[in-house]
Amino acid sequence: MISTEGSLYNGELSHWRQILDLRRRAILSNEESVKNVSFELLPANIGELSNAPSHPADAAIGNQELDVLGTLSSKNLKSLNEIDDALSRLDQGTYGNCQKCGEPISEARLEAMPETLFCISCAKEQESKIPPMYS
Repeated sequence: MISTEGSLYNGELSHWRQILDLRRRAILSNEESVKNVSFELLPANIGELSNAPSHPADAAIGNQELDVLGTLSSKNLKSLNEIDDALSRLDQGTYGNCQKCGEPISEARLEAMPETLFCISCAKEQESKIPPMYS
């Protein structure tokens, strides 16, 4: 679907815009669900979930669940930013080209990760530069 000249045709632009828009809407929908669950887990609401008296351990579990949901929310925000950046690249005419080497990104990679910045070769090179978190 990527043109041989390294730029996208109009039909391809609308295809990728549609995919990115669908991903964006899915993340926003997921974020709304996360917010609803987060509200239900607020310490003030934990005792309201049942008629049983509230116990400090219940609050600790609720706080731990809120931490996990906060992480999900920050991942959603990161994903939204990446998608918005990809949509900007579509508008600028640079979508589908590797931001490092300038070569076209394979269609298979774009299908798997439409917000990607790099071709597979440059992505592997970038990953090899990231120090491991745990030794």
